[in-house]
Amino acid sequence: CVCVCVQQEAQSVGSSSSPEEEQVEVLKVECGDVGCKIQSLQAETESIRALVRHMNADLVDRLIHD
Repeated sequence: CVCVCVQQEAQSVGSSSSPEEEQVEVLKVECGDVGCKIQSLQAETESIRALVRHMNADLVDRLIHD
């Protein structure tokens, strides 16, 4: 996941960084975290859609055979 790479990058920034550079690194980490959450939600959404398709197909099969 992108989160790990960005967090490691942010941690590698030394204490000689300016406040602006540190803020940029914090924002990179937050952005990476949000990206991971979005990716996870997209996968979960697709899984739910597949389940709904399966349930609809099963319902149609049951209605046809009854």
